[in-house]
Amino acid sequence: VEFARLLHPDDIRLRFGRPVALTDAGTFRRLFGLDDRKIETAGLFDLSGQILGLATVAWVRPGTAEVALIIRSDLQRRGLGATLLANVISDARDAGFKLLIAYVGYGNLPMRRLARRFGFEFAGTFAEAELVIRR
Repeated sequence: VEFARLLHPDDIRLRFGRPVALTDAGTFRRLFGLDDRKIETAGLFDLSGQILGLATVAWVRPGTAEVALIIRSDLQRRGLGATLLANVISDARDAGFKLLIAYVGYGNLPMRRLARRFGFEFAGTFAEAELVIRR
């Protein structure tokens, strides 16, 4: 919940597609899939253990997962999202996933640029981006 307090409402809206109140631990755990066996949550931490960013990887079907991430608002544009996404892609590859899907809103330009930088291709009308993972 401390991490949630450091997120700007616009960043929360861009991550979840709508405004969300992350004021209690239960909501936070549910939205980041912390108790869901089909969702893996990866964190990026500083040396003191504070969360800098979170990524979720949700199993969709065999070989396919959906990925989403958020970086603390005061630390954006410092390469943390790229570090987190690179690790998520590497872990997905190691786990045998062949396709990663990200739903990135049209207004989320920083995430769209980051996704493209990592090879995601945008298709469809819902800002869906796909990354075919190669060995």
